[in-house]
Amino acid sequence: MTDTNQILDKYAQLKADLKKQKEEEQRQVQEELDAKNPLKQYEKLQNEIQESKQKHATVLKEKRDKEEKEKESQEQITKTEQTEIETKKLKNLENLFLKLGGNLEEIEEGEQDLHEDDIGLEPEVVEVAEKQQEDVVEEPTGVVEETIGHEEDIKVDERGEEEQQEIVKEEDTVEAVADTISKQEKDKEKSVKETPTSKRIKLLEEKVSKLIKDMSNVGGGGEVNLNKLDDVDISGIANNKILKYNSSTSKWEMATDSGGGGGGGSLTVSEINDPVTNISVSDVSGLKFNVDGGFALTDNGDDTVTVTMESTFKTWQVDGQTNLVASGVDTIELVGGTGTTITTDPTSSPKSITFTGTDLSTIDGNIVPDANNTRDLGSATKKWKDLYLSGGSLILGTTTLAVNETGNLTITPVGNDPEPVSVASNSFSSIAVSGQTTVAADQVNDTFTLVGTGDTTITTTAGTDTVTIDTTVDSLDGGNF
Repeated sequence: MTDTNQILDKYAQLKADLKKQKEEEQRQVQEELDAKNPLKQYEKLQNEIQESKQKHATVLKEKRDKEEKEKESQEQITKTEQTEIETKKLKNLENLFLKLGGNLEEIEEGEQDLHEDDIGLEPEVVEVAEKQQEDVVEEPTGVVEETIGHEEDIKVDERGEEEQQEIVKEEDTVEAVADTISKQEKDKEKSVKETPTSKRIKLLEEKVSKLIKDMSNVGGGGEVNLNKLDDVDISGIANNKILKYNSSTSKWEMATDSGGGGGGGSLTVSEINDPVTNISVSDVSGLKFNVDGGFALTDNGDDTVTVTMESTFKTWQVDGQTNLVASGVDTIELVGGTGTTITTDPTSSPKSITFTGTDLSTIDGNIVPDANNTRDLGSATKKWKDLYLSGGSLILGTTTLAVNETGNLTITPVGNDPEPVSVASNSFSSIAVSGQTTVAADQVNDTFTLVGTGDTTITTTAGTDTVTIDTTVDSLDGGNF
């Protein structure tokens, strides 16, 4: 049964392969026929043209959308800059108007009158916009191609031709709508109303001009140009400058507008508690905070800024040493003493300082304590195991222990010659005599002296290291023998 299934599967697979091969051959034959058929070639060409037009229309639309966005962005930037210029100009005019004796209430009344005059104008603008929108451009009928001798071609490609005409109509309609919108925008720009700021500027200019003319007419007329008046110094005249009265020269002089509206004014910035001298700067127009000095600024998003002093240490304290107090933006230097190496890593995060002490296993200098007769080597509970010396001296107080040329240990008290030390395996440090005082050695290499009296004779032999005690009794004093 299994063999039968395998045979059927192979037969089905072979049949499918033959069908696929036949379809492929038919497709190739059809492609060859289509390549020779003018109608098919024409249809293919029409499809390619349609795809190209669709692609071109898409690219054109994307380009127009991009240009429109860029234009809107640029217009917004220009509008913002214009608003800033108008705001600054308004402040300057208000300051001048007040200094000439004007009253801002007059300006506010004039603004109210203009506002009332503007009521009722908006419907007319809306009607103009609606009328423009009704001006619809007639749809183009498209391009009629030559049909003589190609009636069958057109019939074959009837669907493609209709799509092509729709694309052409769509392109023409887009262009017509774009032209209409551009026209409306131009008309709209002409009918844009003045902003409240521009209206106020216009009123102030009129009021200032009137005040100046009135002042020039006092006493029978006079100069109407400020820059030609005797009490006006125009040195340094430039854009955004204002007139500021100087009592020392009794003249109006050019000055930088410090803003703030109203009566204007200037800013003076001064130091306090400077250990050398306090600096004071007047007529300041702006403040700058140096980040290197530890300052940080935060924009609060509500036209305010928070100034923060980053964490710093003004005073460095070292136990038993004089405090180090920073003066302004000061510098502190860390110095490595004897046996100490200091290294820094400015690239790590956080930045680091490493202190490295001397490795006693590789010491290359003398070890000297910081005070005399004060420091210990080891302790009663922490003792060194062995002390290795190369043959030099070991000084205990004023006595020197050393090894002489023969290898014997010598002891040299201060001011004396070295004395060899002989240590026997067994020795007596004292000699006791019954009924007598014990004789004890006072020091290493002390001398023990034997004294013979009466009939006792003591003889020493250096060669044999012997001591002979000889007693001969010739008579007995005070008795019989």
